[in-house]
Amino acid sequence: MTAQIFARQLRRRVKRSRKQVEGLGLLAGESLDENLIRRFSRLLFVRRFVITWLLLFVLLGGSVIAQTVSLSSYYKSAEFLPGGVYTEGILGDFTNINPLYATSLVDTSLSRLVFSSLLTYNDNNQLAGDLAQSWSVNSTGKIYTVDLKPNLKWQDGQPLTASDVVFTYHTIQDPDAESPLQSSWQDVNIKATNSSTVVFTLADPLSSFPYSLTNGIVPEHLLDNIPMAEMRSAAFNTEQPVGSGPFTWKSIAVSGSTPATREEQITLVPSSDYYGSKPKIDGFIVDAYHDQNALIQAFKQGDMDALVGLTSVPSDLKGNKSLWDYSFPLTGADMVFYKTSSGVLADQTVRQALDKAINVNKIIEGLNYPAIPVREPLLAAQLGYNPTYNQITDEPTGAAQLLQQDGWLVGNGAIRMGNH
Repeated sequence: MTAQIFARQLRRRVKRSRKQVEGLGLLAGESLDENLIRRFSRLLFVRRFVITWLLLFVLLGGSVIAQTVSLSSYYKSAEFLPGGVYTEGILGDFTNINPLYATSLVDTSLSRLVFSSLLTYNDNNQLAGDLAQSWSVNSTGKIYTVDLKPNLKWQDGQPLTASDVVFTYHTIQDPDAESPLQSSWQDVNIKATNSSTVVFTLADPLSSFPYSLTNGIVPEHLLDNIPMAEMRSAAFNTEQPVGSGPFTWKSIAVSGSTPATREEQITLVPSSDYYGSKPKIDGFIVDAYHDQNALIQAFKQGDMDALVGLTSVPSDLKGNKSLWDYSFPLTGADMVFYKTSSGVLADQTVRQALDKAINVNKIIEGLNYPAIPVREPLLAAQLGYNPTYNQITDEPTGAAQLLQQDGWLVGNGAIRMGNH
């Protein structure tokens, strides 16, 4: 009896729940129809308003993004990070890193990285102290005194003193050593007055003498037992040199079976005993190539970071905006000297007219490499340079007037003839 009563109550509850669900469904449908579906038509009346706001938001968002991108370069700057290995390909061959013998492009590049000099050139191509802390000349112009920086060391940890400087220049002066610098050091007396002072005494005053102090200094304690006649071929020069420069020698690898395919790869690492600012790279590799085409091909393949020694940039690399082309002015010049003792050039007016007629800038444009115009015998960075002595060039009208006044008249074929 109890079970029947429970079953009837359960059925009543289920029916009541169904009715409630049906009622809620009807209410939800009516609400959806009233609040959403019926209002779709109203949205059509405000679509312009909605679209305008959407476009405004898109425009503002795009402006913020564009401004952020454009200003990022203003607030940020590209900077080099320390570390890495720099590889440089140089046209030429490696023969001798000793600064007393280094003459080729490869040899001099390596020598200046491993060996220091008393004086060097700064960024403005002016003399500056390297190993030297100071230098001076006396009132006669014949005695130069150089004081070394304190606590200098060789790359093997031994102290670098004035005795090493004296040994270097005495070796240069010795004919048996066969240094190409020997002719510049005749009749110069070199002596050390103490461990950090060297005195150079010249036979005659020479204002350009300090420029002779830019060659590398070599260690006496490693070379003093080598006979002067064997100095040029010493193992020190090619196997394990020890200098005082920013980089120290690590290794050399030679490849190629013929002179044309021969390649030397020299690896240098920063010196822990260097007295100046330490290099910010972990290694410096010099690849010496004998063949220019092989050097260019290796560069294109990404085997090196830079290449040196080309007379001109290959045409297929000129348009590459990821490459930088650097040209460094040399302390030298190509000049023309007139024979003034006889012939037409003995006439001063003719020589002046020739100078005026020369278009130096046009000549430079025809070269395959950059060059700086030279206007007088002394270069701009040399002692005694005076711009008031510059030669007057690129004045063909003035040149013609000089020749006309000097009796050189225009004849057949526009050739000037004179009665000289």
